[in-house]
Amino acid sequence: MHLDLLEQLGPPSILVDAAHDILHLSPGAGRYLEHPAGEPDHNLLRLVPPPLRIELRAALFRAADSARPVESRVALPDAAPLLLRVVPLRRGPALLYLVLLGAPAPQADAIALRPAAEHPGAAELDREIAELRSQLRETVRRHAVSVRELTTSNDELQASNEALRSAMEALRGSREELEAVNQEFVTVNRQLQTKVDELAHANSDLQNLMNATAIATLFLDRDLCIARYTPMAVTLFGVVPGDVGRPLADLTPRLQYAEVADDATRVLERLTPMEREVGLADGTWLLARLLPYRTMDDRIAGVVLSFIDITERKRADEISQWLSAVVASSVDAIISFSLQGTILSWNGGARRVFGHVAEDVIGQPLSVLARPGQTGWCDDMLARVNQRRSIDNLETLGQARDGQALHLAVTASPIINVEGQVVGGTASLRDITEARRNEEALRRSEQRLRLVIENARDYAIFSMDTARVITSWNSGAEHLLGHAESEAIGRPADMIFTAEDRAANVPAREAATAMHESRAADERQHQRKDGSRFWANGTLMRMDDGRGGAIGFVKILRDETQARQARAELQRSQDELLRALAAQEQARAALEKADSAKDRFLALLSHELRNPLAAVSTAAELLAGPALPDEQRRAIALLRRQARTMKLLLDDLLDVSRLAAGRFELRPAEVDLAEVIEPALEAVEATLRAAGHHLMLDLPAAPVRLRVDPLRVTQVLVNLLGNATKYTPPAGRIGLSVRVEGEWLRVVVSDDGVGIEPERLDQIFELYTQGPMATHALNDGLGLGLSLARTIVGLHHGTIEGASEGPGRGSRFTLRLPAVLAGAAPAAAAAVPPSAPPAAIPAVRDILVADDNTDASWALAQLLRRAGHRTRRAAGGAEALERAFEQTPDVAVLDIGMPDIDGVEVARRLRAAPATRDIVLVALTGWSSASDRARALEAGFDALLSKPADLQALLGAIERATTARRLPTGE
Repeated sequence: MHLDLLEQLGPPSILVDAAHDILHLSPGAGRYLEHPAGEPDHNLLRLVPPPLRIELRAALFRAADSARPVESRVALPDAAPLLLRVVPLRRGPALLYLVLLGAPAPQADAIALRPAAEHPGAAELDREIAELRSQLRETVRRHAVSVRELTTSNDELQASNEALRSAMEALRGSREELEAVNQEFVTVNRQLQTKVDELAHANSDLQNLMNATAIATLFLDRDLCIARYTPMAVTLFGVVPGDVGRPLADLTPRLQYAEVADDATRVLERLTPMEREVGLADGTWLLARLLPYRTMDDRIAGVVLSFIDITERKRADEISQWLSAVVASSVDAIISFSLQGTILSWNGGARRVFGHVAEDVIGQPLSVLARPGQTGWCDDMLARVNQRRSIDNLETLGQARDGQALHLAVTASPIINVEGQVVGGTASLRDITEARRNEEALRRSEQRLRLVIENARDYAIFSMDTARVITSWNSGAEHLLGHAESEAIGRPADMIFTAEDRAANVPAREAATAMHESRAADERQHQRKDGSRFWANGTLMRMDDGRGGAIGFVKILRDETQARQARAELQRSQDELLRALAAQEQARAALEKADSAKDRFLALLSHELRNPLAAVSTAAELLAGPALPDEQRRAIALLRRQARTMKLLLDDLLDVSRLAAGRFELRPAEVDLAEVIEPALEAVEATLRAAGHHLMLDLPAAPVRLRVDPLRVTQVLVNLLGNATKYTPPAGRIGLSVRVEGEWLRVVVSDDGVGIEPERLDQIFELYTQGPMATHALNDGLGLGLSLARTIVGLHHGTIEGASEGPGRGSRFTLRLPAVLAGAAPAAAAAVPPSAPPAAIPAVRDILVADDNTDASWALAQLLRRAGHRTRRAAGGAEALERAFEQTPDVAVLDIGMPDIDGVEVARRLRAAPATRDIVLVALTGWSSASDRARALEAGFDALLSKPADLQALLGAIERATTARRLPTGE
């Protein structure tokens, strides 16, 4: 109870020895102690908090020095003042100190005691008091005995005291010396106290600095063991006090920095700082910085390892690198410039667009990008940037390094720094020159197609939306149906149907069929504006948006009242026009698909027009005969000329398309000059003969070897000879002269025809320039031939020039090609009159003609019969196979584009069957691409001819293939 009362009423106390190690402490004293991490420590000065440590050390020193109790008041941060009391105690030779810690003692208050009777434990206390009194009497008795003994001892001590006094006198001198030393110690202690205070403040500053920087730092000793760490290391790596003294290698898995121990060892060895970027699994990036730990006396005591979070900087670097890569790899020109208009940066795209390297333009004004005298857009862009405004997709003209004009789409914006100030500008310049050329080509193509549609007065062509409301109306529709364009647009297309058809819901059913099956064809009566009715052949075709969705319909009508017998041919023409319209609508919706749409349209146009053209050409041959009236012979000659002209126009049109798409290629080969000249003469022989012209040839006598594309050079010669034939009056003179000049071949085509106006000589090689004289009666064609000729010659690295002394003085075209491999002396010129037509092949053969165009197959079969052959016809691929297997023919002439089984598949099956394996197969096709020809020859055809095929060419191909296969001939 006594100890409990002392604990409750007395201050906390700690008993320490002379070394200040704790011997005993009261229960309440623990709250003034702080136990650091690591091994247990019993030294009081190392366990008390720093604010108390200095005062306690000083109090212990003064108590030891004066051997008297020492009191001191200590002000603690965020706590009440503390009364510190140190009482020195000597127990034998050992000197002990009792340290009392508590609040300053208040004035003593009287303790009110209640009467014993009132206290519930009074009886017990009376009993204890009685016992204590008994013990006290015994103690008094013993004390009396002790007093007597002490009196005796006192006498002895007095004697000893005298001896001690003598010793004291001797010690007094020593004491004075000790006091002097003690005074020195006090001075040193005071100085040490000052240093301790400074160190405490420095330690506090360092601790606060480490907390404020939020940098994870590990202090390692020379053995790379952890000596100290900052609070951020706890957060970042989970370091705990128990890790102090542990090797750094134990923390490596937490650090995710496998090389940390090697790097720390390297820093200790080389005494040079080291940095390394460390990535953590959670995406955090740290900059590990290792430095030698230098003491105040410049000793290396270990390594300081700090980790700085650079995640944001790393992300910023990645973004910066990404943006730099985007700028560097962009095909557009991306530049930056100052507020004064000086170019500051220049990417690879800018070099590709303008041709300037960065060293040439950085530091130059923006005006170097513009054409001379057209720098206004540069000034406007600079002014807008200075006004914190942007430019979005400005289209303007610039200039490349070589002086070439560039169409540019410019986007510019100001560069604003972190203070919100405009410090410069950046611009993206896209080269749209090619796009502008494509747009112009598309515009011309659309214009030509529009002219075709508008001039098709025999056809009513109009479009409508999905609700069948009219959206366009051509002049043919106005002519045929009587409604003006302004009256028709916006009205339902049902107005052209009769009342009976509208009541029967025919327009809706037709639209549903076209929507489901892409097209709906019919032949029925329609109604004009004035109420009159007429028979019309019509087709309604769905227009797609290029992504599978429908955007409306196109309707094509033709008055069939007087021409119903030509329904099949007209249907094909209508389909072609519908496809052309659909291609035109898709080209408007998607500019980037214009070239491919145009190519498909031209290929399909070629195929669809070659089929009826073949029938017309063959029918003209059938009508020809020796005993015909002059009018009929002239009409047949007209049909022949126009069919040949149409074929040449189609070939030229497809070649122009290939040129525009960049797919026009030469196939050079080593050939004789005759292999180029003879096909050209054969091609124009019939025209020369029909016009009664005289052809003068001046050719080398010795063989001449050339390296050219024979087909294309022949095409150029045919074009030049054809123009000479076309623009020379009947019975004219046409010359063809060939000379070898070193490695150059010089070809001159001359005539005494209508001539060319001098001011038009530079225009005749341009696209769509028709005829040497605009007013000449024979002027026809599309104006493609000379342009194609110049392109073909240019691809051969040659030249072509035209010359004329004026209208009525004839023309002369000179072609020069650097293609001669071997030459010879020229031959003398000779006049070559028109030759007679070649005789038909005398051998009689069984020929199977297969074509889904029954008109074309009938006409060709009749023509072959007239040539002495036996013929059978088939209206499709399946029927052709059936007839060939029933009775094996000698020759099969097959159309490639039959709808059920195409000619290529028919050829494969015939070649696969033993009975029909050796049949001569000749392909007739309206397709003219190289891939179509290669596909046909791969399937097993012996020859392939484009529609319309000349009879002599067909018979010649049959004879050559028959000879090659050594087929027996029948009678």
